[in-house]
Amino acid sequence: HVHAEDRDLTGRLDAGLRHTYLRGLEGRVPVAALEPWLPTPPGSATGSLALHLKELSLKAGHMESAEGAVDLDEAVLKWPAAATLGSFHADLAPGSGGGIKAVIADTASPLKLQATLELGATGAYHLSGVLGPKDPSDQATRNLLAGLGRPDSTGQYPFDFKGQW
Repeated sequence: HVHAEDRDLTGRLDAGLRHTYLRGLEGRVPVAALEPWLPTPPGSATGSLALHLKELSLKAGHMESAEGAVDLDEAVLKWPAAATLGSFHADLAPGSGGGIKAVIADTASPLKLQATLELGATGAYHLSGVLGPKDPSDQATRNLLAGLGRPDSTGQYPFDFKGQW
């Protein structure tokens, strides 16, 4: 059990020479706890993550496998522009051939998001999906998304990113 002013986690940690396993991990942590891994300046986003993980396996610092769910609640972007992002849900499952597959969707947000994230056991990632304003008449959300380029004929912004982390 890890408890601090801004986080509360319970679960079981099993550590070996090559693998680390977190089992039955439940709790909440602030988005700020992820800043070392985010490609943004410190303080760029706020919100909290609710973790409901049956198992998370790590090997050599990379996530090897996961099963469970993660909720991002009350997310607010402060950089590069201030915007309320809202809440999102991700279902995590082991990926075919190792790694993790996450299916991500909005739950309470001005954004409509449907995405899939695949994290390979060696650090490769593939993020693809569609993002758009939930309400096409919401000018603030349309202005935020305009930085992504031109929408497709349905007003949505398809995306497809691959890389290594």
